[in-house]
Parts: sequence; C-alpha cells; structure tokens
Amino acid sequence: MAKKTKVDLGKELKFFWEGKVSYGISFWVYFVLIATLISIPGFAPDVYWEIYPIAMPLYTIFLLVAKIYLIVGTWRSAEKYKILKKKKRKSTFWAYAGQVYIVLSIIQKVGYTIIAFQSL
Repeated sequence: MAKKTKVDLGKELKFFWEGKVSYGISFWVYFVLIATLISIPGFAPDVYWEIYPIAMPLYTIFLLVAKIYLIVGTWRSAEKYKILKKKKRKSTFWAYAGQVYIVLSIIQKVGYTIIAFQSL
C-alpha cells in the first residue's frame, strides 16, 4: 500500500520563493505556464469587468503579487543554477537567457501598463 504524503502548501511556496525548485521547472512550469494561466482572466471582455466592478481591482492586485512572486522565485532559481553550472565548469547560458527573458517581459508589461493608463 502506498504511503500518502501530505503537501504543505506554505512550505512549497517558500521552497519556490527561495529558488530551490529546479531551474527548468521554475522557468517552464511556474514562470511560463502558471503565469500564462493566471493571466487569462485579464483577457475577459470589458462587459464582464463592468458587471463585476470589484473583480478587476482585486484581480489586478492578485496578478501583480503573483507575478512578482513568480519572477523572484524563477530569478533565484536561475542564480542557483548558475552557481551549480559554474562549479561543474559547464555553460550558464540558459540561466542568463532566462533572466534576459524575465527582464524583457517586465519591460513589456510596464510598457503595456503605461499605454493602458494613457488611453484612459
């Protein structure tokens, strides 16, 4: 009979925040997949946000906090990956490439935000 394991969500979230999740999982699952999935409601038609006016500010705050969390955890994971690869005298290219991608995605989001506020 298989032993059931209880997942401590707080522990798992802290583990990711500290960059202790493998870099591949951190980047592809957390930063790319989860960040994309939590962004989907932002594409809802304006009518939805007019019907539920409190939802948009709450969702925006959630999204901002979640994205900061995902960026920090992935960045720290990339840093740990670089240290590991340097010790083994291997290439750190993918860590730097991921960090450049993160910076470019932040610039893009800031640009979109500025454009959105200018159109109000």
